[in-house]
Formats: sequence, structure tokens, C-alpha cells
Amino acid sequence: MDLVVLSDQDLPTIVSLSRQLNPSLDDETLLARAREMLRYVHYRCFGCRVDGRIIGIGGGWITTRLYSGRQFELDHFVIDESERGRGHGAAFLSRIEEWARKEGAVTCELNAYVTNALAHKFYFDHSYTVLGFHFQKRL
Repeated sequence: MDLVVLSDQDLPTIVSLSRQLNPSLDDETLLARAREMLRYVHYRCFGCRVDGRIIGIGGGWITTRLYSGRQFELDHFVIDESERGRGHGAAFLSRIEEWARKEGAVTCELNAYVTNALAHKFYFDHSYTVLGFHFQKRL
């Protein structure tokens, strides 16, 4: 498993895998959002490459928070449905955490959809804990 940094040329793969987490969003919306995120200075989109093919993505930002210090906020972490259960997710997460440590992050934090019990189990199995609730208001 190789950790690779993705770019605009990988947008079709980013959109395809993002759709597995967000099936209600159309490709145009996912494409526009991914393209914008790739332009952010502090954002990185990583790919999980196995046998020359990107089978997972996970992106995020290094930020500093009052409550936690320097952190890496992991977003849209997903392994292709056809590749799950083979240890790729664990290896990918570990490599992202190593990268974050080297960048000076002292925590890795993320949101997981309330309805995604498999993700909850995965993160609990990798020593993540629940700190609070994530609230949202549509504007």
C-alpha cells in the first residue's frame, strides 16, 4: 500500500470514491467541491494506492485548536467497497497518521456520519474516542 498525494488529475477517482460516502450528491457537486478543496493551501488529499490503482481516499487540514493544539482533521476517508475487509483501511489510516505526526500534529480528528456504524467500529478499533457532537445548521 502506497500513500500518494492526489491532485486535479485524480478528480475522477476522488469523485467516484466520494460518492460512496455521499450517494445523494451528484457528480457535478462533488467535482466542484473537490476542485475547490484542492486549491486550499492547508488541505491535502491522499490516495491509497494498491497494485497501481487508487482504492481509497482521505483528505484533511492541519489546524490549531484551543482545546487540542495542532491537529490533523481527517475528512472523507473511504476505501472502495470492493476492497474493504483486506486491511487496506488500517494501513492507509496509519500512513496518514504518520504523515500528520511528521507535520507536527498531536491529534487526528474526524467526523463520521451517525448512521455509519461500520465506520464507528473501525475508528474505535483504531483508538479513536468520541469527544462530542458535531452540529450543523443550513444557511
